[in-house]
Amino acid sequence: MWSGKGSDAPLTTAANFTVMASHPHLKLSLMGALEARTGSDAEERHIAKGKPVALLVYLSLAPGQRASRERLATLLWSDGSSDAARQNLRQTLWYLKKRLGEVIVADDDAVALAPGARTAVEDFLSAAQQQRFGAAVSAYHGDFIPDFAAPGADAFEEWADLERRRLRATYVACVEAAARMLLSSGRAAEAIPLARRAREVAPADPNCWRLLLESLVAARDVLGATATVAQLEAEIARG
Repeated sequence: MWSGKGSDAPLTTAANFTVMASHPHLKLSLMGALEARTGSDAEERHIAKGKPVALLVYLSLAPGQRASRERLATLLWSDGSSDAARQNLRQTLWYLKKRLGEVIVADDDAVALAPGARTAVEDFLSAAQQQRFGAAVSAYHGDFIPDFAAPGADAFEEWADLERRRLRATYVACVEAAARMLLSSGRAAEAIPLARRAREVAPADPNCWRLLLESLVAARDVLGATATVAQLEAEIARG
């Protein structure tokens, strides 16, 4: 039970849950960009960098969208004492409330996202798990939180890198599946753009090159296939 006790008690009260229902939910952009937004178009609030939005990102993908204070402090403030890290966490939670509203529920031990938060990552993974490959490809807007770096956040950066690799591999698998479905139905010309996207995302994956070549050959694109073979040979020569 989230009691709302402790030094961040203003972040959560029983009344806050009623208030949340009348406000637009938190929207997190995590692929191709990093941004958190709340509010309507006329009165939108947002943050787009730093540890506050990183904290929201981690919670959004954590089991139950919650994590212990100790875990969050270790992830984002490992360059100081544990007391300093917990103080930094308290300040960050206060900052999030001030900038975005009631997006966090916290007690003495743990922090969670308030109900209603959803990300494109969830939509992407749900489509992939349901084998709706076209929808999964459309939901993937680029690498997971690219170019994030902050002092003391080495553990978060390592976690983000693992997530980035996992999501990228899932995306490539979905692109390949979607392209092969098109190939099997005789729509090779439509498979080519998908195959090119897979090759661009994973240029070191031989399966992506093979898929592109198969698509080009099936579409009888001799010039495209010849150019792709030349590109592949150049990549191999570069080692």
